[in-house]
Amino acid sequence: MDLNQIKAVVFDLEGTLLDRVKSREKFIEEQYERFHDYLIHVQLADFKKAFIELDDDEDNDKPDLYKEIIKRFHVDRLTWKDLFNDFEMHFYRYVFPYYDTLYTLEKLSQKAFKLVLSQMVNLRLNNFDYIHLV
Repeated sequence: MDLNQIKAVVFDLEGTLLDRVKSREKFIEEQYERFHDYLIHVQLADFKKAFIELDDDEDNDKPDLYKEIIKRFHVDRLTWKDLFNDFEMHFYRYVFPYYDTLYTLEKLSQKAFKLVLSQMVNLRLNNFDYIHLV
């Protein structure tokens, strides 16, 4: 393949540019702390394990994930919407690029490649913007 024929590089953020595991771990810990008063009977390790299991590498919708967490842990003073809104509001703060992400993107830009994100939704755009990649 002739590299001169390549005009653009397409990325899916998580797992390629962003360290999804590290980002998710940190977010889960912080979300648990933000809602600790409502989750007092739930251990952090159990909350984290349930979140990761239900997230299934992001194959499940977050509303369904949070509905199941509320049900599984018998949380009565908090709704799945509270947790989901918190996710939408705060997750972008917990995105961690891989150590070579910025370097790689700079090199691709210098070679005039167009950089494209797949599945561009607001949350992903916030993630991309937050780590100053836009």
